[in-house]
Amino acid sequence: MITLLLYAISFVAMAIVVPNIVKRDRAAVTLLMLPTLTLDALACLFFTTVYPNVAPAAAGLFGGWMLICCGGAVAGVWLRR
Repeated sequence: MITLLLYAISFVAMAIVVPNIVKRDRAAVTLLMLPTLTLDALACLFFTTVYPNVAPAAAGLFGGWMLICCGGAVAGVWLRR
């Protein structure tokens, strides 16, 4: 339940913040998300190495959180236009 709340808050926060960052060009959201999506794939693959003090079971939560943030960013940009 807490995870769903975290995801919902993150989605809404990104949907509000990102359109204000990329006001003029909707395509800029892609450039904003690209490092997150690329590095997230590597961070999840090597989760125990990148985050040695975090339980390995948290890799899915982490990956999902990054994806939900990117989804909120895209939704916020496209819904505001």
